[in-house]
Amino acid sequence: MAQAYEDDELEQLADLLESDAMPATAMNLSTLDGFFTAAALVPRPMPWRELLPWVWDDESAEPGSGEVPATPQDSPLAQRLEALLRLHWDGLLDTLRSSPEDYEPVLYLVEPEQGGEPQPAIDDWCWGFVTGMQLHAQQYEALPDELQELLGPILLYGTEQGWEHLDSQPLSDDEYEQVVEALPGIVAELARYFGEQG
Repeated sequence: MAQAYEDDELEQLADLLESDAMPATAMNLSTLDGFFTAAALVPRPMPWRELLPWVWDDESAEPGSGEVPATPQDSPLAQRLEALLRLHWDGLLDTLRSSPEDYEPVLYLVEPEQGGEPQPAIDDWCWGFVTGMQLHAQQYEALPDELQELLGPILLYGTEQGWEHLDSQPLSDDEYEQVVEALPGIVAELARYFGEQG
């Protein structure tokens, strides 16, 4: 993924988000990346600081409800975290505006229950992306039909309705791999469309 910061800073961000200093409901790095990506794609996104309450706590308020989660108290740790979040936001904006074909989602690798090589887990990233979509619902609801269809895999893995569908009709390993591989292209197509609208 094209970044405006070093890999060790990305690791610092991941560690801070999952540290004991953060509430249990804080986003992890993969969820954050999906969330920021959906927000950064649209021509006139919410200011990045206004997104932070959902980073601290993505469960206590529904987007559009008017309820805003509380933010952490000011501290050196909170200041460092905000600085790293800003770097990630700026890096995403730069990639999505200038070279969307270089975008790669931040995904965790998990061990399959039946053993074998670790596989990318996309649920968290998709959940974050859907949350970002909901905060910019007007822009996403106005997408043309062909782009709405492109969002299908993200909605499948990022919504409770999608998870229920997967419980009853799980994808094969090959089908899942195709979904994982499709995510960068979906984001790139959305970036090109929104770029033309801006």
